Amino acid sequence: MKECLWEYRVVGQTDNPLENQAKLNRLGEEGWELAAVSMLGNSGTLAAYLKRPRDANRTEEEGRTAPNSLASGIFSQKGSNAGQSPDSD
Repeated sequence: MKECLWEYRVVGQTDNPLENQAKLNRLGEEGWELAAVSMLGNSGTLAAYLKRPRDANRTEEEGRTAPNSLASGIFSQKGSNAGQSPDSD
């Protein structure tokens, strides 16, 4: 049986629950699933961690949302983007 590979995305959350809900719903339509939420340091900023199965036919660039919309970073299982801050919008 083939092992499932995942791609990950981290999205910063705002103080507006309806805005966060809309953002997560749009990402859900793209196949992203909320995996966890945590606070970043002492800043009070929440980050939503999402995952979806990696599509062998989709390149990493194709999997990205356009800059400045929703979230632009994909965190691969190999951690190629490790250490980068989560997307703020």
